[in-house]
Amino acid sequence: MELGSRFIWISRILTFLFAFMIVNNYGGYSQPDEVVQLREGMIAQLQSEAAKNNDEESLSAIDFITAEAELVLVPDIYQKHSLYRMVGSFIVLLGLMLLRNLKSIGFHLLVAGMLFLVFTGFYSFGFGIFGWLFNLYYMTLGGFSMFYYSRKRSLLS
Repeated sequence: MELGSRFIWISRILTFLFAFMIVNNYGGYSQPDEVVQLREGMIAQLQSEAAKNNDEESLSAIDFITAEAELVLVPDIYQKHSLYRMVGSFIVLLGLMLLRNLKSIGFHLLVAGMLFLVFTGFYSFGFGIFGWLFNLYYMTLGGFSMFYYSRKRSLLS
């Protein structure tokens, strides 16, 4: 596979992933009550795990995660978080489209959208375990996207 076609396929995959994230976050925005079921299922799973473990560290970690889940995984917070993610993913998707058309402003939109996504993820859920958990995918995908496009730009010039 030649270099140009590899960049085209990676660009298409990134475009598909961010378009999928817009649709996925729309589901969270339109039905925020699903996070209550997710939270209750997670707490039940953690309590059954706590019944198995008698280790003091495990029990304190499970109590910490349970308390943070009850504080953070609330429908209002999750709905705002999903709206922020839709806006940020749209900015990134617009940047990807412009980059595919070789417009240099696309890279700036890509970086701005990724920074917006990561910042609003920590703004919504804090710097605790859920803030990092919800941001890990976007940070990995954003790092790969920025590395890919900076590498592509250096190879083309």
